[in-house]
Amino acid sequence: MNMLKISVTQIFFEYQLKEEFEVDIDDLDKIMLFVHSNLKKHIEITHKRKTDKLKKFFNVSVLQPYHHGLQPEENPDKRVSAFIKTPEQIVDIAKHTYQCMGFDIDCLIRKTFNTRPFSEGEKEYSRI
Repeated sequence: MNMLKISVTQIFFEYQLKEEFEVDIDDLDKIMLFVHSNLKKHIEITHKRKTDKLKKFFNVSVLQPYHHGLQPEENPDKRVSAFIKTPEQIVDIAKHTYQCMGFDIDCLIRKTFNTRPFSEGEKEYSRI
């Protein structure tokens, strides 16, 4: 018996779309299908161009999954590295991203939280 499985994350994002952004999930689905169907030919051409380049680069007739990780042209890491100079910038970007999704990261992270008592068992550390 096949049952439809819906994740908690999917339910949360559908709720956010409806309540916060007033977007109907069915309308969004129709728009996405419309866009995909209109771009399908272009997607196929782009995919064929990319696979042909990889085949030529590796000199093979059939690509394996590990071939797809290579980026023979411009590597996006170079562009990212031009803007991100410190690890703190990555943390700021991550916090901003999660805040845009509705999570308050600062409330979830306790910088002074001591986990040592929990790793040593209950002993006399229990404060209940």
